Amino acid sequence: MKLDNRIKNSTQQHQRLNEIIARSRRLILLPILFLYPPTVVASELELTWEGVPLEIQLEVGEERLVHFPYAVDVGVSNKLAEMLRVQSIKNTIYFTAGQEFSSQRILVRSREDNAIVILEVVAQAEPVGTKHVRISTADNAQEPYEPTLSYGDLVRFAAQHFYAPNRLHKKYEQITPVSAPPTVRSLIRHEAIKVGTVKSWKTEQGIYITGVVIKNTSNTAIELDPFMLRGKWLAASFQHYRLLPKKTEADITVVYLISETDFTTALDQ
Repeated sequence: MKLDNRIKNSTQQHQRLNEIIARSRRLILLPILFLYPPTVVASELELTWEGVPLEIQLEVGEERLVHFPYAVDVGVSNKLAEMLRVQSIKNTIYFTAGQEFSSQRILVRSREDNAIVILEVVAQAEPVGTKHVRISTADNAQEPYEPTLSYGDLVRFAAQHFYAPNRLHKKYEQITPVSAPPTVRSLIRHEAIKVGTVKSWKTEQGIYITGVVIKNTSNTAIELDPFMLRGKWLAASFQHYRLLPKKTEADITVVYLISETDFTTALDQ
């Protein structure tokens, strides 16, 4: 019995010793895991051209690729060509330095619009990290975009030429005046409405805006409706939708007509 107890006690002591050793190993390994975390390496370097020369670092003997969003040409002086091999294929430049050299300026020209990007290239013995460099252009370096004028913009433009003084007329480079007939008789389906002055303009997109003066010649008020208009129009708008009787201040107004063709052609359709 005593022998059995000694064996049992010895077994329990071995188990406790093994547990202590196992815990000790875990405590030793944990700091090692924290001291050496996984290393993450970027696949490429991204640079943005904003008018300031961009620095490109090269490792001697290692090729580095510089990518542009468009096809480019690159110029290198004879002196630099002795130290640096340069190849340009479509939108990528391949640089390989044969020796160390200090910062050298290289001009890169876009084949699309001749825009210039300036690179400051330097070669060193130390590794540079990434093999690829991607260059983009900043939004503020792009040409400003002028949006297409809406129908509302065209109506407001025409209204200024009828109701506002010349100094308040807004000018658009994409709108030019075009000839219009001096008089029009068949525009309105109402015998008491007389048509007067006609002014017309054309946009760069080929859309026409025409303003036509209309006047009430009767002794009663007339409610205006687009269905009273003859012709083919993309849109029509009245300055006022009611003409008061003749010889009153509100017996005259302007109708604005937008069409795909000139005023005379649209009226005959």
